[in-house]
Amino acid sequence: MRLVIAAICLTLTLALQPSPVRADLAVGQFFPNLTLSGALSGADQAYLGLTRPGPFSLKDIQAQYVLVEIFSDSCPHCMLAAPGVNRLYRLIEGIPKLRGKNGQNAVLKMMAVGFYGKAAAMEVWRIKYEVPFPLIPDPQAVLGKALDIPGTPTYVVLDQQGRVLFVHAGEMGSPQKFLRQILAKLGF
Repeated sequence: MRLVIAAICLTLTLALQPSPVRADLAVGQFFPNLTLSGALSGADQAYLGLTRPGPFSLKDIQAQYVLVEIFSDSCPHCMLAAPGVNRLYRLIEGIPKLRGKNGQNAVLKMMAVGFYGKAAAMEVWRIKYEVPFPLIPDPQAVLGKALDIPGTPTYVVLDQQGRVLFVHAGEMGSPQKFLRQILAKLGF
């Protein structure tokens, strides 16, 4: 009986200990130069300014800043947000100073990373939602884990050094207002 009481006391003691605090993604945070892979179309490679096919890192993207949408192809919020995300991309591309001249000297590029997403699921997503920007499969959730994202969708703007400049978890709302928020954070 004493052993049972001791076991219960030990279990309660451990259960009532404070859990480790989760470090949510935050502005100013840096993360390692991770390698992403997945077959990109020639158009996607050109848009991102990648000089060679195959694996790449965010630092290889030819832009001062990269807006990354981290989404899940099974996330109902991501599904609802897809048309607005496409509008956001078109807004960015409609501002000459952001897109650069002929894709060169771009200020802001956009891509989406499929949290635990497989290549086939990314292609289905691209077709279903008519996605005009690069979709990168991340079957092991390397990027999402490195950034310690709070859920999907999560939108992150990174600079060339891998520093987080803007974070938004959840649906973005109005793409116009969302872009204004991003540009304000970037000093535009």
